[in-house]
Amino acid sequence: MIYGESPQYQRIAEIIGENCRKIGMECRITPTQWALMLQNLRKKEFDATILGWALNWKSDPFQIFHGSQADLPESSNSIGYQNPEVDKLIEELRVTLDEDKQTEIFHKIHKLIYEDQPYTFLFMDKATAGHDARIENIQFYKIRPGVDLREWTATRARSLGP
Repeated sequence: MIYGESPQYQRIAEIIGENCRKIGMECRITPTQWALMLQNLRKKEFDATILGWALNWKSDPFQIFHGSQADLPESSNSIGYQNPEVDKLIEELRVTLDEDKQTEIFHKIHKLIYEDQPYTFLFMDKATAGHDARIENIQFYKIRPGVDLREWTATRARSLGP
């Protein structure tokens, strides 16, 4: 199941389909409108899908990766992912205030998810960004979405006229 309005997802699905056929596996690409795709994801009515995530690396992974969400109808854990070790780390992360410790926990979570492969992370788009000179404390990150707007500040208001 792919988002039907995305030529990029169509091409990726075709490449995956070609590779599946080479090993004797049938792969039928199903372009789907976004609303129906979301409905199918929430009801877990799909075999495989191609999606794009735009999460800040510091985002709380509970909604997508905690096992307590795996069997809930309408949850964002649409793949039904469960790993008790990841659950424990997510719970620890949610009560940890020390940023260095949080980074350590995130790395452990990401490593376990990578090893489990509930998703196959294929690529990250390259992007170009610009900003208004009055905006301060802009940090650019290597992972999508590349910025964290909560960090931004401005010492003067935006000018609306000449």
